[in-house]
Amino acid sequence: QLVPLAERTNALLEDVFVDGNGGRHDVSDMERFIASKPRHGEKSQHVTMFIWATDLGVMYARTRDSRYARKLVELFRAYNRAFPRRVTNTNPENPWLDESHPPGWHEMFVGKAAMHMVATLYTGILHDPSVTLGDVYILIKKLWFYAAQFTRFTKVETYKHYNHHWYERGACPFMLGLMFPEFEGFEAMRERGREVINQHLELDFFDDGSYLEHSTCYNAGTMGADLLVPWTCAFANDFPLIKPENLGHVRSWLSWCAGLTRPDGVLPAIGDEFDSTPLNRLGRGAVLLGDPGLKGFSESLNALAGGAEALGYWADNVLGLEECLLPAWEALPSDRPSFASAVFPDGGWVALRDSWEPDAMYFALSAIRPPMGANHGHWDLLHFLAYARGRSFIADPASWIYNGYYTAERRG
Repeated sequence: QLVPLAERTNALLEDVFVDGNGGRHDVSDMERFIASKPRHGEKSQHVTMFIWATDLGVMYARTRDSRYARKLVELFRAYNRAFPRRVTNTNPENPWLDESHPPGWHEMFVGKAAMHMVATLYTGILHDPSVTLGDVYILIKKLWFYAAQFTRFTKVETYKHYNHHWYERGACPFMLGLMFPEFEGFEAMRERGREVINQHLELDFFDDGSYLEHSTCYNAGTMGADLLVPWTCAFANDFPLIKPENLGHVRSWLSWCAGLTRPDGVLPAIGDEFDSTPLNRLGRGAVLLGDPGLKGFSESLNALAGGAEALGYWADNVLGLEECLLPAWEALPSDRPSFASAVFPDGGWVALRDSWEPDAMYFALSAIRPPMGANHGHWDLLHFLAYARGRSFIADPASWIYNGYYTAERRG
């Protein structure tokens, strides 16, 4: 999020949805907005994923201001009318659950909507007097309906290496199954999700330990949503998730993330990219792996960031760590990573630095070898960036080509 939480929620009070890039959208008529068919991949489509409800819930938790609860009720009722519970496609190999209703319910959208509903429950906003029991019942029923769609994948054994499969068949079913074991079929869904997550950790990496997709943004996004968030959920519930034989790829991936992170705390723009901020990934990874070096680097970036709202996080701490992780974070010693530079020849990544401090000398190179690491990558061979004493010295930003032009057709 590029816009702070308070600004996003105050805009919602005026019927304006602020998307992840800062774009503003009139949602005074939610049904009409959804019927306008925002395209797949557009930030405006995120309104269908219930993100706005979680924003209102978090702001309510901070302020106990009933205006946010009343706006939640108003928008949710319109959202519910716009998205009736219906599925027109029951083929477990086809990800589009509802092809009859715009803008086309892809299983990733359904999963993210369900997870944002879960997050909204935990904010306490549904206990406000302005929220009726009828509203709560409809929300819980909708949450169950969305979550239950993923039970159809429990007996599907196919594997596809891309990040959608990891989230839709692994991370999302695992978390929903873990958190709602009382629902019929959800425990089996949880176990299948765990297997898929570990399958991707085993198969989606080169021999040098780097992830298959040659894009810093998609590395960071997949690492966060598909690995670290479900792992945090498992950690909070004392449930084993990562198989010991897959921890090596987890460590190498987080080492890649630390090594590629620029001195200003941002990943370089390589492949499909829009300046990912990896601080939360590094902080979570430090706790879950018990890695003092990642903690030390995270603390340095934390000090550089200067405040949670500057980065638009929901959490009250800039690291974005949930309460369940904080005791382990406090108990973990702090150091610096044991390496300064990192080279991943198979994945095509080179990161050189002389220290882990904000004024470091830093150089990053894209050395992709076609067709290795092609997903979300560009044919921008030898693309490089350099920082001198913490300041940008040579910049070569990657092109962000996604909507309307698929990268396989428009690399360059």
